[in-house]
Amino acid sequence: MTIKNLFAIIIKLIGFFFIVETFITFVPEQINLLMNFDIFFPEEIKNQNIVLFPYITLVILSIVLFLIYYTFIYKTEIIIKLLRIEKYFGDIKIENITITIQKYAQISIIVVSIILLIFQLPIFINSTIKYFGVKDSFQDVLSTDLISSSIIILLSFIGIIFSDKLSRSFTK
Repeated sequence: MTIKNLFAIIIKLIGFFFIVETFITFVPEQINLLMNFDIFFPEEIKNQNIVLFPYITLVILSIVLFLIYYTFIYKTEIIIKLLRIEKYFGDIKIENITITIQKYAQISIIVVSIILLIFQLPIFINSTIKYFGVKDSFQDVLSTDLISSSIIILLSFIGIIFSDKLSRSFTK
């Protein structure tokens, strides 16, 4: 087994974990948002204006999440090329114990960054929808969730992109 094969297995497991995490947290929150539509948009209901914003965003998010799941589970080669695993690891076999500590650190940084990204992506999407969908008086409360989740997503992308440089600095 090569490191590329190991990453393919890890990416598929992360995709499965992403699906489970979404159905545990994201879907119930969206159902709650649709059920409490009259609380978030009371004026539109009084004026009998039908606002399709929650329904449109739910459909768009479902399509985007389906594409992410499909990519993670069935098209892992795209993610492997995106992460440039072949460039950094080549065809190193796992049976070969001569893998340096820097490569182990790089693998750990990539895995932790992907897991952080997976945990924060549904929170970020939900915070963004709520932030732009509620009245101005509630936006101050929701801005802290949006800012914190966007910072964590940014840091996870930095960890994924610069994993080789970070692993070199950690192992010095």
